[in-house]
Amino acid sequence: MLAINATCRACNGPLARAFDSVLMGDVSVTYHRCVMCGSLMLLDPHWLDRAYSTVIVPDPDFGALRRTLFVHRLVRRLQGTGILPHEYRSLDFGSGLGMLVRLQRDQGIEAWGYDIYSTPKFAEAYCLRDFPPGQFDLITCVEVLEHTTNPIEVLASLRSVLREGGVLVITTELVDGQQQLDSWHYLAREHGQHVTLFSQTGLSEAAKKAGFRWVTSIFLDGVPFLHVLAPESGSLSRWRLALLRCRQTLGEALYGSDATV
Repeated sequence: MLAINATCRACNGPLARAFDSVLMGDVSVTYHRCVMCGSLMLLDPHWLDRAYSTVIVPDPDFGALRRTLFVHRLVRRLQGTGILPHEYRSLDFGSGLGMLVRLQRDQGIEAWGYDIYSTPKFAEAYCLRDFPPGQFDLITCVEVLEHTTNPIEVLASLRSVLREGGVLVITTELVDGQQQLDSWHYLAREHGQHVTLFSQTGLSEAAKKAGFRWVTSIFLDGVPFLHVLAPESGSLSRWRLALLRCRQTLGEALYGSDATV
């Protein structure tokens, strides 16, 4: 049953019942979709404590390393095009095992991680349970926002520690173009942790409410997977963004080619 006064977590629009499903094998749920922006969400996710305390073996997330390397390549291109300064300070929000922090640290970057759940095996000295002090030129948020029940508040907290000329990089798959939402792999029924699934409009609206603006989305396997946001009050050079898109396209083509081995 739809909660009284429940509205979309992304744009505050009205919600409509979308479909029923089952999580973790035995938790019956109902997905609701925003009438305004099209974002999809689960209301009152009472099962989350269980979802985060259950260790699934083998781990169903087979793409974690590939995603991390993809984000790291994009971050290097942000640096190479001058969108990020040569010596920047970064925060990986929801840093998990600390792989992205480690990759940046190995290149001499002052990189930090924040995660209240995971054990950061790759960067234990630099991944904390509290935000490190100070502000950052880059914040990465890899496969995190879909886990939140308060995405605007989360984005606002990131905005508060991002410098005016900084960049926020988010990865999350979007509902746009999904023909069969009730069988979409990104529902992640096996672990029940994906509770807020955005449309591009919904993500843009949530970002705006938190003080950001959507800049561009980067595709992985034909899916708009990585999203670059900037402070609403700031500006990014159009030619640097054009250069970033060119480098991203060429770089990924070369990265996937045997000719570079």
